Amino acid sequence: MNDSAATTDCGQDMHFLSGGGMTGALVRATDWSATPLGAPQSWPQPLKTLVALMLSADQPMFIGWGDDHILLYNDRYAPMLADRHPAALGRPFLDVWPEIRSNIAPLFAKVSAGEPVHMDDIELMLDRPGRPREAHFAFSYTPVRDAAGAVIGLFCACVETTEQILAERARREAEASERNRLWVLSEDMLARADFAGRMAAVNPAWTRVLGWPEAHLLATPYVDFMHPDDVGVTLDAIEAMNKTGHPTRFQNRIATMEGAWTPIGWTVSPEPDGMNFIAIGRDLSDDKRAKTNCCKRRRPCVSRKSWNPWAS
Repeated sequence: MNDSAATTDCGQDMHFLSGGGMTGALVRATDWSATPLGAPQSWPQPLKTLVALMLSADQPMFIGWGDDHILLYNDRYAPMLADRHPAALGRPFLDVWPEIRSNIAPLFAKVSAGEPVHMDDIELMLDRPGRPREAHFAFSYTPVRDAAGAVIGLFCACVETTEQILAERARREAEASERNRLWVLSEDMLARADFAGRMAAVNPAWTRVLGWPEAHLLATPYVDFMHPDDVGVTLDAIEAMNKTGHPTRFQNRIATMEGAWTPIGWTVSPEPDGMNFIAIGRDLSDDKRAKTNCCKRRRPCVSRKSWNPWAS
């Protein structure tokens, strides 16, 4: 059926099959009488309306009609089908996409019950040419009803987001790799801790500065490493950070494995989960020694590092 034949067929208006590019031409050329839909002249008005909308749209769209969701689609949807196109026209949707039946069948059941479905991202493993491939889509399924209100099909507007999702994942993985590199190489003592008093992660600088093995640091409440006179100041600072949601700075003394007390300057910042915080600690031993030596010589205190670890 060509475009001119779409105008009239046995005296019936067939304009709803007009346009649609190459896929539209395939829709018109398909022998629909050999499918459960029957000849286009007999299609119910809701189906004709949706086909006209779909063929004229510049967004990927498909229609799943009847209990088996017989598939009609437009030019923009055809690339998603890859080598399943054009044989997919007029076939049940889940026969076209058997590998995602377990993902899609429950959604179709919701639509059949009259419930629209919208997802900003669904991850599917599709049998695309060569091998199964991860694919992502944003879509909406809308129930289509007859004059009596019964659901007789679904209409889908969708977009494939695989490239964007994979690119964003690669970016996050690169950032995580860089954070991990900095975590390991940092001269500062870095920790992720909770408000219940435990550290969930520490970087190697803790062992370099204090001598304690990582397993002992993670198994011991962090207040147990503090000078008794500094516990109150430390907990008050952490509580203030928790209440305000803003980073807090303070100093305390932390025990080394040899039993000495090492002065540490801290910045603690809350994490979005409200359960944990990040602590960044700098060993102030060199600063304090420099200040002491300067004062003994009665000269202005000029050290390799500023006494105030937070000064610019």
